[in-house]
Amino acid sequence: MGPQHPQPQLGLVSGSPVQHHDGRLRYLLPVPASDSSVVFGFPVRVRQLYPRWHTGLCGCCTDPGICLLGCCCPCILFGRIASELDDGATSCVVAALIWYILQQFTAGGCGWIYSFLYRDKLRARYGIPRHPGCDCVIHFCCWPCAFCQEYRELRIRRSAGETSMVRRTIMAAPPRQVMRY
Repeated sequence: MGPQHPQPQLGLVSGSPVQHHDGRLRYLLPVPASDSSVVFGFPVRVRQLYPRWHTGLCGCCTDPGICLLGCCCPCILFGRIASELDDGATSCVVAALIWYILQQFTAGGCGWIYSFLYRDKLRARYGIPRHPGCDCVIHFCCWPCAFCQEYRELRIRRSAGETSMVRRTIMAAPPRQVMRY
């Protein structure tokens, strides 16, 4: 007789489904060593909080202060957006200066090439879908409105306490557990 290997305990609980030798589908019971952060149950649904823009692209006048900053000094507004999205790794002044130089001293004003990347980063952080169109087209056609919308979005989400895409998994209690040997 060879060495005995411990058999996994089988029961009627949530976990990984396993086909038992008698043909019935059973579930392996995950038993944590001493981890109290493990939640038993099964996910009912995952919901994401507000996965869209809070304001429209042309809603510049909803916040006159941001609108004025976006019209009179868009490089500063973009610098604030870049600094916040990079979690302070990029200085507001440096980002503003880079955008200003690209916008003023390149043929056709190529600042949109730099700035649309931050719109994409904002959408990725909060799980916002591409709407009303491609980020680069929005920044090419109407970058002042895009800057205002992005900064308003950052302010709204910051005031709501969101630091990144918020996903909440709603868990249901596991079914009654029965151990059979």
